Amino acid sequence: MLFLTVLRTQQRTGGGNGARAVARLIGNAGIRHIRQPLQPVFGLDIHDLHALGTAGGLGRQQRRMHQQSAGLVGQQRQLPVLRQRQDLHQRELVAVGAGELAAVRGGGVGTQRNPGHPAILEGEQQAAAVIAGQAQKDHILSRVHAQEASAKVLFDFLSKNFPDGEYHAVYESGFSGFSTYYQLKEYGIHCVVVHAADVPSTQYEQVMKTDKIDAGKLARALRKGDIKPIYIRERENLDDRAVVRLRKTIQKQLSGYKTRVKHLLHTNGVKLPARFDKPGTHWSRAFMNWLKDEVVLLSSTRLSLDLLINQVESIRKNLLEATRVMRILAATDKYKANYELLLSIPGIGFNVAMCLLTEIYDFKRFGNENCFAHYLGLVPTCHDTGDKHSTGGKTFRGNKLLGPMIIEACWVAIHKDYGLSQAYCSYKQKMKPQLAIVKVARKMSNIIFSVIKNGKKYEPYKWEE
Repeated sequence: MLFLTVLRTQQRTGGGNGARAVARLIGNAGIRHIRQPLQPVFGLDIHDLHALGTAGGLGRQQRRMHQQSAGLVGQQRQLPVLRQRQDLHQRELVAVGAGELAAVRGGGVGTQRNPGHPAILEGEQQAAAVIAGQAQKDHILSRVHAQEASAKVLFDFLSKNFPDGEYHAVYESGFSGFSTYYQLKEYGIHCVVVHAADVPSTQYEQVMKTDKIDAGKLARALRKGDIKPIYIRERENLDDRAVVRLRKTIQKQLSGYKTRVKHLLHTNGVKLPARFDKPGTHWSRAFMNWLKDEVVLLSSTRLSLDLLINQVESIRKNLLEATRVMRILAATDKYKANYELLLSIPGIGFNVAMCLLTEIYDFKRFGNENCFAHYLGLVPTCHDTGDKHSTGGKTFRGNKLLGPMIIEACWVAIHKDYGLSQAYCSYKQKMKPQLAIVKVARKMSNIIFSVIKNGKKYEPYKWEE
């Protein structure tokens, strides 16, 4: 979902008093085809101005409105127009009924702000409002626009309709990655990407989810400055990260096909020879030759086994090629220094080090160890209320690849580093081993961040009770 905000230079509207001035403001707001005579209606007191901001227009809050003042209403199209004057400032209030959204210019409702002139606020499905008297140098025009997913088409549309505009766009992170971001940037459109779960949402927006509601939600958040954009990766890092992730995917595929081979042997009553009982002998060259030459299945043919063996050999070749490419990356200037620093930490090897470097790329984007641990997902959840403080298990947010890898690395580290081993044994006395290793992983994340930040190799960890 892409929301676009267009900033345009200030446009002035006609002045004057009475019904004629109100009618001119209605025209500037894009409302047209009022066919019936207008008649006076009630006005609004100053403390009831917020009533227009709610979904559904005036709604029940009409009961609170008083002070009969000069106002106009169109009977047939049900366009209530409310006008009120103050001693110091003049406020023009225009409420558009639920059936009138199509009558607003461009098929949507815009937003503009300047002194003494309408500020057209965005509407969803129920209503839209025009509120004047807000001192702003520019006004924001927000409108609904449907098109194909093309940055060029969007840019052509903006250039034609808003030639002097400053364009801002926001979209939620997802399967499209950063391609949309870079395409919009090439056309001079300022763009940010936001985590979908970090966009402020009401309950209505969560249970009544549509593209239009999502766009409005992003619009309001961007306009208020509530959008916290995610980190945008540099172009050269994207392919490096894809290589490392692809290698892990190939590893999973290879493990799956090895399991299928052994399952086929088991269902056909084939037992492994005694020479393959020792660990590390499976999938060796001798083991593969035995599978090819000596294994006999229940059927007279063994086509299924031959296909699986071919798949194992093919995937192993792909894995070796991916590993070779990763080692070349590790030797490049952009990774070499940090790669050697990470290898000095016990439990971290070639695979974990390259995953850290390509997934994070720029460690400087984390202000401290706590921010880094949050990114890895190695912090507990919390639920505090009043004087009651409670913490839960490991948060579900965080990098789904790096967090588990750090925990696995800690199982190796506690056997190599005396300080980390002491920490693990101390934690294990108070909790289960699976929870104790997570607390050790939290310390490991501090060690990783400190080593990269200071540019010094790891020194043995000193455990203090």
